[in-house]
Amino acid sequence: MGNNQGHLLYFRQLGFIRFALALGVVLFHYSLPFAPFNHGLLSTLIQQSAFRVSFFFFISGFVMALVYPKTAAKGKENFWKRRLSRIGPMYLISFIITLFLVLVLKGAAPKGIALVSHFLMLQSIVPGYTLDLNYPTWSISVEVFFYLLFPFVNPWIYKKQMTWLVTMLIAIWLIQLVQHVYFVDHLYDGSKKMGEFIDAFPLWHFPTFLSGMITAHLVRGEAMKSFFEKFAHIILLLSACTLFSIVLYENPIRPYIHNGLLMPLYCLIVLSFYYGHTWVGKLISHPLMVKSGDLSFSIFLFQYPLWLVMHDSLDVVNTSAGFFLYLTLLILLSYIINKYLEQPLIHRFRKK
Repeated sequence: MGNNQGHLLYFRQLGFIRFALALGVVLFHYSLPFAPFNHGLLSTLIQQSAFRVSFFFFISGFVMALVYPKTAAKGKENFWKRRLSRIGPMYLISFIITLFLVLVLKGAAPKGIALVSHFLMLQSIVPGYTLDLNYPTWSISVEVFFYLLFPFVNPWIYKKQMTWLVTMLIAIWLIQLVQHVYFVDHLYDGSKKMGEFIDAFPLWHFPTFLSGMITAHLVRGEAMKSFFEKFAHIILLLSACTLFSIVLYENPIRPYIHNGLLMPLYCLIVLSFYYGHTWVGKLISHPLMVKSGDLSFSIFLFQYPLWLVMHDSLDVVNTSAGFFLYLTLLILLSYIINKYLEQPLIHRFRKK
């Protein structure tokens, strides 16, 4: 493809992948007390799939490097304006709604530092308060950190040769792997503050985002196009089987998958979908599947406020049927918000 948006039009499967990951986050937070999510392999899959948000970060880096391949520091103001118009208005609305519900329904009064950091989308750099309000939005706070760095890092990567990029991809993964294993084994003391520092601090997730960026530049250079076009089916199958084996069965790797350890699998899966014409890829390229990706941001923002209303206030989510009602309403609400609020606000702010 000769233009930036063309790459994403070509990669239509991305939409459903984002939706599925967002839905996985919701299931992790709320589904485990209810059948069929509370037993068997499905329960294990939900409990142990800590890679979900990390995969999101990889996809975020991949997409941004495709959409803004030449964005440099001199164009940072326009880039930041576009990203802020994308996430800022809806984030602020969800913050106000969540704060109101927490005050009214739970009778809780978040501390000042929690209020300020969550309002400014900086909660991920304040361990101990990261999860104090609308806790699923910690990942959005991490994304803000990525947005700040992207215009400075992207031109540096853009100029590098393919061999250097592959070497860098491997080196980044190894460094992140050593860092996270060391932190989990030697720094974690069971406290909320240390847990949030290890799992949610932006710097520890930046290598995953950077790996997504590097993978996108490899795509632009068509470094591995012929290989993946030829072997996409088998690579996707082996990658998926490896991922699910790590998640579903007890093994030494599973305790460390939260912060990007599975990055090589993310890379293989994304490239297989991007270049290959697998039956799975064709299935999730259906227009409805593609469109579902637009709901992922609202799902992240409003899963907890809706839960507060339906579970803590109305007390209707106390059975499996109640949970499926919650899940259905969350998807419907996300669709309505995206169509009638999120997209109009994005267009309005970008026209200014």
